[in-house]
Amino acid sequence: MKKKLTALLLAGAAVMVMAVGCGKSPSGFKQRDYSDLVTLGEYKGLEIDVKSADVTDKQFKEAKDSIIKNYTKPEQVTDRVVADKDTVHLQYTGYLDDKAFEGGSTGEKGTDYTIGGNYIKDLNDQLIGLECGKEYDLKCTFPEDYKPNKDLAGKEVVFKVKVDYIHGKDIVPEWNDELVKDYSKGDYTTVEAFEKYMKETLHENNLAEQEQTYQAGLTSTIIENCEISKLPEDRVKEITDSYYDYYKYQYTMYAAMYGTDYETLLSSMDLTDAKLKEMCEEQGKYSAECIVVFNAIAAKEGITVSDEEYSSMAAEEVSKSQAGYKSIEEMENALTKESIYEDFLNGKVMDFLLEQNKMTISDETETETKSETETTK
Repeated sequence: MKKKLTALLLAGAAVMVMAVGCGKSPSGFKQRDYSDLVTLGEYKGLEIDVKSADVTDKQFKEAKDSIIKNYTKPEQVTDRVVADKDTVHLQYTGYLDDKAFEGGSTGEKGTDYTIGGNYIKDLNDQLIGLECGKEYDLKCTFPEDYKPNKDLAGKEVVFKVKVDYIHGKDIVPEWNDELVKDYSKGDYTTVEAFEKYMKETLHENNLAEQEQTYQAGLTSTIIENCEISKLPEDRVKEITDSYYDYYKYQYTMYAAMYGTDYETLLSSMDLTDAKLKEMCEEQGKYSAECIVVFNAIAAKEGITVSDEEYSSMAAEEVSKSQAGYKSIEEMENALTKESIYEDFLNGKVMDFLLEQNKMTISDETETETKSETETTK
């Protein structure tokens, strides 16, 4: 999970959530100008190397194996008792003073658990030796330092438990017409047709990832070519706080979903709140670098957004907004006209840079043969 969090922070840099701007803008408000903070280097005629978007045999196999895994079910063993290291499917409900406590039930569908996992020791140890299909009342005591739910720390509870079955060997289905028909909900009835669709979809995804990689690489290369004398501290703080507030909110929500707290979840990712703040600050500084450099390019190249362009772009944003804005005015009240203008200007700068530079495709580094994609860009 730590890698996922780091990836999310890095992805934010490519998007550059805080846009750039310069010059006059709609309604005459003046944009902040950072041209004096940077000496531009080369930002035209660059070649950025990216991987091919062709679908490889390895990638296709991984996608196919992922689908097969979804249909792979374990043999359900019920003729022996639970042993250490077994993975079992079980149902349980926890009771404190004869009342079911929050977060202490698997629900009717039950859950899988491997003996020796993260259940409290009393519960984990008492699962060993249970017979499948029988109901048991297991008396357990939560540790004194139990953090996910402090109301349970040190308390004696009763878990009503039933082990449905023990996982045996995996039963792997055949890759056939029946499986792909079920997986595609009837959209594809033959393996041949579905595999053609898979390859086309993978190729489209590769193209999208390739474009994202190109834009991120182009941005970082242009920044490396520049000399930035200083960063606007107000923008660094503004962006850093936005990143931190966003990720703290998200991980607090995740923690609640899994019956734990924010600090415990971060600890499971080998993180602390202080480390998260540090990562957000690093990202805030990089995003501010993007702002300063794009701002200077816009000023030098005379890139602006006219009133007519602004109105057209704003109307389009409202029409596709996931926030449910009903009008341009409503969107402006929520985001401010200046920040919206800056976003539009930022897009025009990126479009300009994409026209002035070139994506080059690297040689295939994998030894396997590329798979035919049966699709064209």
